[in-house]
Amino acid sequence: MAGEISAFVAKSGPDTGDEFAREFTTLGAALADVQAMVAALVGYTMGSPADPRSVYKVGEHAVTLLMSVGDLLIGYLLLRQALVAAAALPSASGTDIEFYIGKVAVARWFTRTVLPELTTRRAVVESADLSLMDVPEAAF
Repeated sequence: MAGEISAFVAKSGPDTGDEFAREFTTLGAALADVQAMVAALVGYTMGSPADPRSVYKVGEHAVTLLMSVGDLLIGYLLLRQALVAAAALPSASGTDIEFYIGKVAVARWFTRTVLPELTTRRAVVESADLSLMDVPEAAF
């Protein structure tokens, strides 16, 4: 899936003058953030033979990764839909016009509002520590 999104992002961007250049750039950054989260979690797993407790970092951040992958996929699909809608808009009529405008608006909103959050999630995953695991069980 990462390869498909990467190829999609490569088709457009700030150098092409594309009307969706900002959205493509943001989607590309989100892909990089998700890939970095995967790399961090794999690193924690691979480090577990030397430090068995490091696998706890994976458990603590697995949901963050899954949510981020979901957001990445939604952003990708919405941007694909927006491209189709933008291409159809000039010849659209009736209620199709509003439908296509809505597709473009949703893709823009999602890529500008939700996808940037992945950068913060990445920073959290990459700076994972075991502080929660060091709290005594009786504290809960």
